[in-house]
Amino acid sequence: LEDLPDELLLIICHYLNIIEILNSFSCLNNRLSKTINEFTIKIDLNIIPLKLINRFLNEILPNISMNVRSLIFNDNFEYFPIKFEMFNNLESIHFLNLFSENFLLNIKEIKIDLVPVNIQIDLLKRFFSSNQYTKLKNLELISFHGFTFSNIELNNSIQIENLTITLKNNVDLFELLYLLSSSIEQLYIHILYNGPFKSIKSYSLPLQLPKLRYFHLKTTFEDSIKFKQIEKLIIDSFYLIEYLSI
Repeated sequence: LEDLPDELLLIICHYLNIIEILNSFSCLNNRLSKTINEFTIKIDLNIIPLKLINRFLNEILPNISMNVRSLIFNDNFEYFPIKFEMFNNLESIHFLNLFSENFLLNIKEIKIDLVPVNIQIDLLKRFFSSNQYTKLKNLELISFHGFTFSNIELNNSIQIENLTITLKNNVDLFELLYLLSSSIEQLYIHILYNGPFKSIKSYSLPLQLPKLRYFHLKTTFEDSIKFKQIEKLIIDSFYLIEYLSI
């Protein structure tokens, strides 16, 4: 390996998955560590075989920890007692199937694919109303039951820019828009249920979305939201929209 040029090593790496690359070339020497640097930024813990977990925990992850920016988290938390404090430059955590509140950090991006219904309200309060996640810019919350934003107040230090979320109904959409009106730039919404239908006019202040550039709205049912509501929203509030998908 020492005699092979970097270009050839990288060609070899493209025939391997990331776990194979890290297991084969990590912890050997500085040159090889630098050569595989691009493969140490995003780590999917789900694909690490059980027989390699100890090696990754004790050798490989500590060795590449300063490079890691993103972790896709293992469903079996008990098999992977990872120490997050080693990842000083971590920016993103993605929970694929199972989820544990014990592994939430104040970082730039958090993705949770299956949020348990019994903790939905608590999570919203933690992300939007507390001061625990002041670094959070990108948030993805997916739930089969949909989130509701009634009685959620925004902490002014929270400045979420990119949000993907499933909502219960159209009321929650407008509650959310008012909540994040000053910061949101990209918004991807899926409304799960019909009604109740609520007029935008019932809000005391006009809805202003000065930073919104990307808006995607998906509904499970055709009548989940009235066309006139969407039309008024676009005309009155989407000042600088660049991408619109409904």
